[in-house]
Amino acid sequence: MEVSEGKLQLSFACGRYDRMAPIQSGEVAPEGIRLVTMILSPADTFLRVARGAEFDIAEMSLSGHILHTARGDGQYVGLPVFTSRTFRHDGVIVRREIEDLDQLVGRRVAVPEYHMTAALFMRGLLADDRGFDHRSVTWVQAGQYARGRVERERLTLPPDVRVERVADRTIDEMLDANEVQAALTPYRSALFDRPDAPIRTYYADPRAAAEDWYRRTGVFPIMHLVVVRRSIVERHPWVAANLVRAFTVAKDLCLERMEGIGGHPPVALPFFLDQIAQARALFGGDLWPYGVDPNRATLERACHYSLDQGLSDRLVSVEELFAPEVVAPPYVD
Repeated sequence: MEVSEGKLQLSFACGRYDRMAPIQSGEVAPEGIRLVTMILSPADTFLRVARGAEFDIAEMSLSGHILHTARGDGQYVGLPVFTSRTFRHDGVIVRREIEDLDQLVGRRVAVPEYHMTAALFMRGLLADDRGFDHRSVTWVQAGQYARGRVERERLTLPPDVRVERVADRTIDEMLDANEVQAALTPYRSALFDRPDAPIRTYYADPRAAAEDWYRRTGVFPIMHLVVVRRSIVERHPWVAANLVRAFTVAKDLCLERMEGIGGHPPVALPFFLDQIAQARALFGGDLWPYGVDPNRATLERACHYSLDQGLSDRLVSVEELFAPEVVAPPYVD
């Protein structure tokens, strides 16, 4: 952390997202802060945050942040700014012979990493909606396409949660050979490209299932949030609120630009404006809300899932995840 021209100079690592583009380009800047931005893949950023705390501000896995908060060893504190959120019903993959989740009892289910937020929400929604018990299977941790992926977070799981690491096989290879009978993964399996694909999505219509789940629960799953080094916020408490203001301006600008001009869509996707209208009918005016209170149902659900699935050893409150200065309004004009 340096001071340049009267402003704090802070590094910021994040993926390439439309809601982050005005920040990353410098079009929108937080007051009193000069950001040195780096556009990195989420997996790279998370590993470098978890292993080396390399950045002042960074995109971070929500599940990983809950885990560190529960242990009290987090060098970072959260901002209610959510870089990635998506429903994960399409990531529940089963072998074609699996017709019901009861058939998975005593079997093997693959995950790229047990703790990852995508798997956290998939296990949770299966438990809530289908009574799935995550302790009834053996979890197999492996890479989706490349062999040798490792869990980036240190885990201390209860004895009834069984996780086996497989370094010499990929998830797709194991699904194809029936060495695992299902997978919870955010990645599209290459096996779907085969006419004789041995797998299927568990939900016949994942989008319809996701929309129904949202209508019933109000939960729009948050995958990633922005975190800032705790020591910076402790030394300069104003930093957290100024960052949230700037990130909110950038996100609102993104949503405004998505409307296009004169009926011309801003992205090369047919029927894009029709999809925006459909999304607003379901989600309301703000398609991507920031802040604690508008996202409390989703955040509480994630904290409960973390405890239930053996990741956290205690229930983390939503307020613990964030800098005190940004938990409640007013912090945005």
